[in-house]
Amino acid sequence: MNTTLASSSRRSAGPPLAARAKRWLYLIHRWAGIVLCLFFAMWFISGVVMMYVGYPKLTPQERLAHLPPLDPAAIAVTPAQALAAAGAKDAAGLSLVAARGGAPVYLVPAGEARRAPRVVDAASGALLPAADAATALATAQAWSGGQYGARYQGEVDEDVFTHSRALGPDRPLHRVDLDDPAGTRLYISSATGMVVLDATRLERGWNYAGAWIHWLYPFRGNALDGWWHDIVVWLSVAGVVLALTGTVIGILRWRFSRPYASGSRSPYRENMMRWHHLSGLLFAAITITWIFSGLMSMNPWKLFTSTAAPLDRAAYAGEAAGP
Repeated sequence: MNTTLASSSRRSAGPPLAARAKRWLYLIHRWAGIVLCLFFAMWFISGVVMMYVGYPKLTPQERLAHLPPLDPAAIAVTPAQALAAAGAKDAAGLSLVAARGGAPVYLVPAGEARRAPRVVDAASGALLPAADAATALATAQAWSGGQYGARYQGEVDEDVFTHSRALGPDRPLHRVDLDDPAGTRLYISSATGMVVLDATRLERGWNYAGAWIHWLYPFRGNALDGWWHDIVVWLSVAGVVLALTGTVIGILRWRFSRPYASGSRSPYRENMMRWHHLSGLLFAAITITWIFSGLMSMNPWKLFTSTAAPLDRAAYAGEAAGP
C-alpha cells in the first residue's frame, strides 16, 4: 500500500525540476531561433557591410580638405571683438574658418552642450543669422571649389542618413546635391551655414544594406520612432538569451567522457544539425559578446548615463566659480 501511494505521489508531482528546466531550455532556444534566425542573419550580414561602408559622416580630414584658404585681407575683426559680438568671454574653442559660403567667419562656442556655435562675420563683426537656402548653396559651391554645379534639395529636420544625435544643434539641415562624379550630397547646418555631413551616391546606396537596416532605421521617422530604442534593446536581449541557451544545450549534448555509438561526440547525424552544433560551440563566445556589445552600445536603461553635475568650465579657466 505504501509503495503504491509513493508511486502515485511521484506521478502527480510530475518530472523533477531539472528535467522541466531542461525541457524549457530546449523550447526557448528552438522557438526563439525559429522566430529570430532570419533577423539575426540580416543583422550579421549588414554588420559586415558596415565594416567596409560606415554610416555617412564628415571626418575632420574631409572637412579640412574642402575648406577654402583664408584671405587675410578679408579679416577685419579681432578674436576679442568676435567674442564681444557673440556675448561670450571664454575664448576656448574659438576658431576662424572660411566655412560659411567661402567667407571667413569666427565660430564662437555657445558654452552649453548640444548647442551650435555662434557665427560672427570676420569682415564686419556682425553676428550672423541662421543660414538660408542661398547661403547653403554658396557653402556647397565653396566646398567643391566651384568645380561642380549644386542643386538645392530643400530643408530636412532628419532623414535616413542624419539620425545621429550629434547633428541635433544643426537642425534643420539644408540638403544640397553636387553634380560631381561621386554624386555627393551635402547636409548644411541651418545654425552655422557649414557642411556637417557628406554622403556619396555609393555610400547612400550601401547604407541601405548596412547601417540603415542594421540599426533598424525603418522604425525611425514614423509612428514607431518613440519605440525604436526599446525595440533594438529588447531584440538584442532576445539574441543574447538565444545564444546563451544554445551554448548551454550544445555543452549538455556534447559527450566529454566517451563518444556516441556513431563515434562522434555530437549526437546529431544530420549534416545541418551537426554543423549547427559544432559551429555553435566553436563560435559561442564570439556570438554572445558580439550581440552583448551591440546591446551595450544602446546604453540600455541608461546604465552609462552620468548623474554627476556638469564641470564648471569657468573655474577651470581661472574665473570665479558660478553660484
